Formats: sequence, C-alpha cells, structure tokens
Amino acid sequence: TVVTEHSRPRYFAWRSISGVSNEGSYTLTPTASGTLVTLRMKYRLANPLVVRAIGFVATACGQKIKTAA
Repeated sequence: TVVTEHSRPRYFAWRSISGVSNEGSYTLTPTASGTLVTLRMKYRLANPLVVRAIGFVATACGQKIKTAA
C-alpha cells in the first residue's frame, strides 16, 4: 500500500501496489455534534460472488451507521 495524499489529521488517501487492487480515502470533518467521517473505497475483485457478498455487507453496515447517527 502506498499513501497517495495526506493532510494530517483530516485527510488520508492510499492505493494498493500488490494483492487485491484497491484505493481509498477518508476525510474527517468537524461538526457541531462531533466529527463526520467520510470513507471512500474502490476495489477490483475477479470473483463475482465475492463482489456481491462484499456489496451486501457494505450496504448493511452503511444503513446501520446511518440509523445510529
């Protein structure tokens, strides 16, 4: 993994150089009630079943986080 950008502590970005092809970033934004965390990820997998399973879990986790806020 290689760090592609950073502005400590508010922004961090990376990309893979081996293994599963992926890249992503996170941004921390102060709000009146705490901190908003924005996470973005891209990945490329060869197995469509694994892609569907990860998509299902990621969607479920995203919904859980939204309803907890």
